[in-house]
Amino acid sequence: MSNRLHEELDIICVKAPASIATATATKSDYVDGSGRDEIAFLWSMATLASGKTMTIKVYAADDDSGTNAAVVATGTVTAGADAIAKATGCASVKVPGDGKRFYCAEITHDSGSGVICSCVAIARPFYCPAEEPALVVSV
Repeated sequence: MSNRLHEELDIICVKAPASIATATATKSDYVDGSGRDEIAFLWSMATLASGKTMTIKVYAADDDSGTNAAVVATGTVTAGADAIAKATGCASVKVPGDGKRFYCAEITHDSGSGVICSCVAIARPFYCPAEEPALVVSV
């Protein structure tokens, strides 16, 4: 097995940096979950003012346009008494074999001025061990 992380995981840019206004839900692109065991959405945020809360939700949908999307995971990031510079928030989901195929992440914040955010999805493919060599003998 490789020791290079980028060879073991799929890293996908799903939201370019943008300013997210207060109470405005902003979604990333959808990621195809087929052939993947788990998908994590990592939101990178510029400075968060004291007390500001960012909410991240992961949606599962039937297709990449969001048909029948439903929330499957939720996470929050809250700045304490001091502002947080360069904050990161993450929400992840295990991809069920019998569930919806496409996933995206949505971020909102509760107050104040806009926050500059971007998102990458990190997906772990299913582990597929190499096949055992087979010996075939014909007589």
